[in-house]
Amino acid sequence: MATSFLDFQKTEDGSLTIFSKQFQETYHSRHGAITESLHVYINQGLIYKMRQKDGPLKVGEMGLGTGMNAFLTMQAADKEKRSVFYSSIEAFPLQKAEINRLKTEAWVGENGIYEKMINAADGQKLDLSPYFQFECHHRFWPQTNPFQNLDLLFYDAFAPGSQPELWDEVAMKNAWDSLLPGGVLVTYCAKSYVKRILKQLGFTIERLKGPPGKLEMTRATKPEY
Repeated sequence: MATSFLDFQKTEDGSLTIFSKQFQETYHSRHGAITESLHVYINQGLIYKMRQKDGPLKVGEMGLGTGMNAFLTMQAADKEKRSVFYSSIEAFPLQKAEINRLKTEAWVGENGIYEKMINAADGQKLDLSPYFQFECHHRFWPQTNPFQNLDLLFYDAFAPGSQPELWDEVAMKNAWDSLLPGGVLVTYCAKSYVKRILKQLGFTIERLKGPPGKLEMTRATKPEY
């Protein structure tokens, strides 16, 4: 995506998000980018699943964006000493100018790992820490589904009003097919029709307290049968 289509904005917790002029959406919540990622994807997703299941975890992410969810997952994996294989799909990878700006952020650190991750070639597998292996597919969802046998799926696409094709029956069926029995999908989105689609596919839906600025978020579990 060309640099001119993106603007950086500071959020309420001091961390940056990016505003996409093309989709008229921010990559993260203006109420706190890191706060939202930690609440929705790390605490209600990754840590929740770690407490459910022993051993290595396979995590997928629909929408790598700035790489914040992936980077925070790596930090959590290292802290918990739990092996995580992380696979993401992103149709519009960040360009050099955006990456250089984000490298200065506190959540990125200064050891070059973020730059290596966000610059990964399509399908390239990287060992970024003793507990974290990463790959990203530069493709379009739902036309392409690179995920198989996931324990956990972070669904972090732009909102349904901006990209409805990423939240329809086809897209959600991809999500269902990506997960193992007992697998979990977490998303900031709490739209009624999205939850209805997930429920029709067979997911068990939990309405959880949302991050600052949002009343609810959604956690959906694929039954074990």
